[in-house]
Amino acid sequence: MEIEEIPQARRVEFDAFVGAHIWGDVLQGWAWGDVKGAFGWHPHRFLLHEYGQVIGALSVLRREVPVFGEILYAPRGPVLDPGKRGTWRDFSRLLRRRFPRAFAFVCEPRIDEEMKRPPRFWRGRRRGLFQGIQPRIVAEIPLSGNLERDFERLHPKCRYNVRLAERRGIATRKGETADRSTFLRLLQITARRDGFHLRASRFYSEVLRAFADAGQAALLLAGRGDEDYAGVFAVRLGRHAIYLYGASDGAGRRDMAAYACQWAAIRWAEECGAERYDMTGMAPSDARHPLSGLRRFKMQWGAVERRYIGPLDLPLRLPNYLLYRLAEPLVARLSLWRQRFVARPAQ
Repeated sequence: MEIEEIPQARRVEFDAFVGAHIWGDVLQGWAWGDVKGAFGWHPHRFLLHEYGQVIGALSVLRREVPVFGEILYAPRGPVLDPGKRGTWRDFSRLLRRRFPRAFAFVCEPRIDEEMKRPPRFWRGRRRGLFQGIQPRIVAEIPLSGNLERDFERLHPKCRYNVRLAERRGIATRKGETADRSTFLRLLQITARRDGFHLRASRFYSEVLRAFADAGQAALLLAGRGDEDYAGVFAVRLGRHAIYLYGASDGAGRRDMAAYACQWAAIRWAEECGAERYDMTGMAPSDARHPLSGLRRFKMQWGAVERRYIGPLDLPLRLPNYLLYRLAEPLVARLSLWRQRFVARPAQ
């Protein structure tokens, strides 16, 4: 196997492979690497070759960790057949040669939990309510290419809410550049209402800009007249679409503006040719879980539960890696403190 780093000039080729691959994902696309590159990470993109054929791809983020060395992270990657275990062994050797200062490669590939862990990879630390940096359990809507059929797959109450929004005069539209500030305002309202922490506004602005510039995003807004009550930001790469962020204020809740907006985003993904619409993280099937209400909301859209294998670690310099595993909980708390008190968005 050979590994080839891909320059900016071949961005379209890289994204085309990731978008078409069954184990691809939007977060392995070029645009997400650009977003993270604006916040201290160094993105690298690679294609993996075997016998003259491209067999895999990797968008990896590199960052210096004081004392330990460099850490590598691949969200929802690498894009590589999990059944070819020999290929994963070759891949691990290539990473060691390519990044001699790295002490660990952390990844969260779209491998189902019942599959065997790739050789030489360790089980990573499962953190937070979603058990990973990226959610380990997701709600995924299979898109058939037929909007009427997919609408009938929705829960009856969900179909009722979508139709109720239409009867009450809620209209949806695609947002433009000038509407990004409206969406960010709705996002802050949602965070305050539901009690979750946001990153700095600059991060969300960069996400909206990067995917919009790549032609891979839709900002959908729902409201009445000149008032916008709800918004959804969805992104797509080839056959893969993700519901990245959603927001709403209180004014349109009785009129089901959020339902109208979500259905518009699903329609957009289907019309663009996506085969799956990832509604991202949700709780396990436990009524006592603090996010059980979020699970109910997502499953009513005809979603199926998808359980991934979770975080995987490939130690590249074993002593440094073992020391980092011991120190990681403290590092995570310091990072959370920074997000809450240093990079807190304006209220």
